Amino acid sequence: MNRYILYISIAMLTACTSSKKNEIRNLSEDFPTTIELKSEVLNIPSDSLDDCEDMEIIGEWCVVKGSTGDKVTTAINLKDGKCVKLISKGRGPNELGSNTSVTICDNSMYITNNFSYNEQELKCICISESEGEITSKPEPIKVNDYFTYGPEVILSNGHTMFYAINNMKYDESPYRLVVFNSSGDSVCQIGDIMPLQYASESIKDIRGANWSGCYAKLYGSNRFAFASLVGVYFEFYDFKEDNKYEMLRHIYSKSHYDSRTIEGEFPIRVTGPTDDCIYGFIDLAASDKNYFALYCGKTKAELDTEDFNLNGNEIYSYTANGKPLNHYKLDRTVRYIAVSHNGEYLYAWSPNPETLEPEILIYQIP
Repeated sequence: MNRYILYISIAMLTACTSSKKNEIRNLSEDFPTTIELKSEVLNIPSDSLDDCEDMEIIGEWCVVKGSTGDKVTTAINLKDGKCVKLISKGRGPNELGSNTSVTICDNSMYITNNFSYNEQELKCICISESEGEITSKPEPIKVNDYFTYGPEVILSNGHTMFYAINNMKYDESPYRLVVFNSSGDSVCQIGDIMPLQYASESIKDIRGANWSGCYAKLYGSNRFAFASLVGVYFEFYDFKEDNKYEMLRHIYSKSHYDSRTIEGEFPIRVTGPTDDCIYGFIDLAASDKNYFALYCGKTKAELDTEDFNLNGNEIYSYTANGKPLNHYKLDRTVRYIAVSHNGEYLYAWSPNPETLEPEILIYQIP
């Protein structure tokens, strides 16, 4: 009898723990106070910047990846404002096309061409700092598979993580990422899909729906995080030496999808986020200890009326273990963010409200 009661107690405790772990959280409860931050404009010539598709901190440089200029990237020295253009566009050995992906690993940025690949390696150029100078050089990434896009995460041990085959339906692949070692061999899969109870039923017909979002790795470690774009949830990963990992997920809003038919001469069936689906985190940055996520918080219907201009002025920060830290409110809306390695400064990309000229803002984090 006592053993029976013990089994029931354990089952109830397990159920309660599991329920609490997977419950919908509230951002305002996780972050009860707000810290307002005031910006300064980085003192660099306005004509030195083109557009921005990503920005990262490499040592004492802020590296902006764009597409409209004759160079793929612009590096700005954060001490003296010196600007250096890197990586010409083209098909040469140290050139890239405009369709590229960006991955950061500690003090290096890897820019990979979307459609230059073969069975063994992806065309990649690495930007890194040495003795205060910023340089770029070819550094192919080996993967014994076919990929048309660069890695989402590069760990400090040389492992690369790519999206799994994204033409599979949501519930047909239990993982999002496939992991390769430095020799290009697949060693494991990682990234559990969102449980179906936190998404609308039609998400099962979506291909790649659970992969909308961004990744960031903590400087000098094998810890990284994923912040969702469609729906609002956050995942914290700790990759172990034996190719195993631990993951913690915070869910704030479900991912809502539906299927509908667009009428016309040739009606087509489309599936995507519903009008009331919230778009969550639009960019993610990391220092050596903490994560910083740029939050949008608008519904698809609201974004449709704004030409789908994804930006925001709210930053949520978390520890490496997923503990909520601070909620920051910026004095301007921004699109991309980067954080210094020591976590003292936040950098953001934002057009000037009056001239619309591109500017890089700097915020001191208390």
